[in-house]
This record gives sequence, structure tokens and C-alpha cells, in this order.
Amino acid sequence: MDNTQVLAKLTPRTRAVFLTHVLGYNALSRRLLDELKARKIPLLEDVCESHGATFEGKKLGTFGLASNFSFYYAHHLSTIEGGMVSTGDPGLRDKLLMLRSHGWSKDLDRRTHAQLVREHRVDDFSSPFVFYIPGYNLRSTD
Repeated sequence: MDNTQVLAKLTPRTRAVFLTHVLGYNALSRRLLDELKARKIPLLEDVCESHGATFEGKKLGTFGLASNFSFYYAHHLSTIEGGMVSTGDPGLRDKLLMLRSHGWSKDLDRRTHAQLVREHRVDDFSSPFVFYIPGYNLRSTD
């Protein structure tokens, strides 16, 4: 990937850069990371083909707002289907947990769950059974 071409395409309307690391190689450059940070443009990393690869001593998938790892049967790490999203952003983490659980808050920490209960004015009895956002949870047979 030519990071110069990516940088040339950035505009004030750019909301994020989705970067794919392929064949075990890193697609990052210091120049790209610095420019994205200066412009406050989030980086999303696709690391499904480069598990374990590094850049500047850090694992790929740890540089952006979030990263994904696909476990499709033709990829380097397979569970036949599925995948994983990694993020260091607590708010995004909570939304992702709810998305994969049909919008349910059951996997959130107590403080975040309590905040949702207050915001949505849910009583204590029904709070464990409230689905706050639309979500999904599909299986390979779906």
C-alpha cells in the first residue's frame, strides 16, 4: 500500500481510514499515523492476515481506534467462521458488546449498566432484561 496515496485522498470530509494489513505485512508508516493523529481521523485496522506482526515494536491492531480479526476458513487463523474486534476505547467497547448481544447490556460492567438504567429510566427489576440498541448475534447456520 502506498501511504502517500492514502494521505493525498484525505479531505475535511474524511471520517476514518480503514487500513488492511495483508500477507503478514504491516501497512503502517510513521508519517501516516502522525498525519491521521494531527487531523483527528480515526484509524481502523484490518489485521485478519497479519496476526502477530508488529510496527515500531507494537502489535498491529493496537494503533487505531479499533481493529478486526476475521476467523474465516481461508484466513491465517480459522475457527471456520466469526471474528473479533479489539479496541481500547471504553465507549466503543460497550457499544460493540451490546451489538453482538442483540443490544443487551448483560456484558457491560456494573457502572456502565447503572448509567444506562438511569439514562433510560428503567426500574431495577427489569434492567437485566432491557435491550438498549438494535443488535445482532448470528451463527454460521444463520
